[in-house]
Amino acid sequence: FLSENNLQGTIPSTISEIPNLEQLYLSNNDLTGSIPNKIGFLQTLKQLQLHDNRLTGKIPREISDMSGLRILSLAHNELSGNIPSSFQDLTNMTFMDVSLNELTGSMPNGVCDLRDDILDVLVADCNMVECNCCSACQSHSLNHPTPVTVVSPPSAVDPNNFPTTSGLTGSYPTRPTPGDPNNYPTTEGMTGSYPTPLYLVDQNNYPTTEGMTGFPTPPNTVVEGDDDVLKGDDDNDCGGDDDCDDDLLTETVGDNDLLSDNEPKENHVTMTEEEFDMRLNLVIDLIVEQGISFRDQFENDRTSQSKAAEFIAEAYGIDLMDEIQIRGLMQEYSIANLYFATSEDSRSWTNDIGWLKSHNVCNGWAGISCDNQGYVNNIILKQNGLTGTIPREITVSVFPRLSTLDLSRNDLRGSIPEEVFQLDSLEELVLNKNQLIGELRGEIGALEKLSYLDLSFNKLNGAVPSQIGDLYKKLEVLILNDNKFRGLIPSSMGQLRQLRELQLQNNRFAGEIPKELKSLGKLITLSVKHNELTGQIPYTLGDLGSLEKLELGFNSFTGKVPNQICDLRSNNLKVLSADCEEVTCSCCTICDEGDR
Repeated sequence: FLSENNLQGTIPSTISEIPNLEQLYLSNNDLTGSIPNKIGFLQTLKQLQLHDNRLTGKIPREISDMSGLRILSLAHNELSGNIPSSFQDLTNMTFMDVSLNELTGSMPNGVCDLRDDILDVLVADCNMVECNCCSACQSHSLNHPTPVTVVSPPSAVDPNNFPTTSGLTGSYPTRPTPGDPNNYPTTEGMTGSYPTPLYLVDQNNYPTTEGMTGFPTPPNTVVEGDDDVLKGDDDNDCGGDDDCDDDLLTETVGDNDLLSDNEPKENHVTMTEEEFDMRLNLVIDLIVEQGISFRDQFENDRTSQSKAAEFIAEAYGIDLMDEIQIRGLMQEYSIANLYFATSEDSRSWTNDIGWLKSHNVCNGWAGISCDNQGYVNNIILKQNGLTGTIPREITVSVFPRLSTLDLSRNDLRGSIPEEVFQLDSLEELVLNKNQLIGELRGEIGALEKLSYLDLSFNKLNGAVPSQIGDLYKKLEVLILNDNKFRGLIPSSMGQLRQLRELQLQNNRFAGEIPKELKSLGKLITLSVKHNELTGQIPYTLGDLGSLEKLELGFNSFTGKVPNQICDLRSNNLKVLSADCEEVTCSCCTICDEGDR
């Protein structure tokens, strides 16, 4: 077992020379290069876990020579090519995860046939690999994996023997009622040994071990406020329970101003795996009850939602929380989920200073700011290496005072979640220079406080909805250039009387320029160049007395630039461009020529 050891370099082909090897765990390291073909010589292997590295190249077909292989996890690497059809020979395989790679093609029929027999869990990138038989689909661009009972590979301790209550007699504690602090179960009346503790949290009001004997001493483990993972205490070098004077699990967490009287304190407590799971389940119940995430998003412990919930559960109990405290906790969950959803193994972000280092998102989390009551009002993560999709957990119920959402200049993909268009306190929505797709939803009109909207340099398509005109109260800047918008320019844009900048260039808008734009008396910049616009240039644009820049080129206009527009040159109009080969323009400062 060599998982989580920061190993680097390539997997040596000599690994195939280890006789009688049954389990090989090299996951969660920084291994690179290809998987050696000779790995197929390990014909006694039952588990091969190479997930969460940076392995490249094709999956060796020689893996199918491991006839006794039961667990195969290659997820979250950079593997490419097709999934070998010879994997159909792995007739003992119960778990196979090849998701979060660059694989293509389709899942071999022979592998799908194993789903009818012994293969319980099969996970792949369904965006890139056609897989009608997968039990779960997960990829860099899927924010909501298909439900599955188990997706993460079994524990490295023993694949067949997870911690159990073997030897216990009596009734096992029932699950507590969510939200009832007085209804936590105990283990009164039970005898025997409780499972070895694996996790820790503050166990106030959680199950006790009254009536139990033989409680094993946990390993010496530390969870620090500056790290969100369990780490062994290297200073003590415990070789067993007898070698350690202090064998308590320790948790140190930071303060959180958002949660008032329920702030996490510095704790030194022990918590069993079952107790941690109980805490985690209560947190998940609360998240689902609040409508922030769906329950099936927690069934795979590698989802961003699961990771964020575990981060929350490390520090908080949810008993006796009032509405304000619950909102603060949901705010922290949603912000943490944003991090996990848009970072690749926490390596892709340019600046993650403060993130997950404390449980107060208002104190030192880079790009996050709050008002004096602890509500997040700005999320500004521009040019920060974000990947994946924008999570739907950015909701108005969690962020009722969010004023600025700036995720620009990243590598975000997928569509803009409908929840973003319900953030009715938004004043600035800046998502330009990503890889966003889909249509601009009509719900955009609900953002009545919006003054700045920049969706440029994406791959948005379809028609711009007429509801864009509903932003007339505040909108000053509307930037939609360099997308794939089609159809007519909505005449409702003429309602945007506060508009100072309108950028529609480099799209596929057709038809004529709406005459209603004459009402935009404060407009300084208007660009419609590089579209498919036709007809006459409306003389009513001459009513735009504040105009300084007007770009009309690379369209299919006819006639001439009206005198009323030329008259603006003696006022504020400094830049006027048009197709001088297609239209007559005696006053243009730039004559656009060539292919549109």
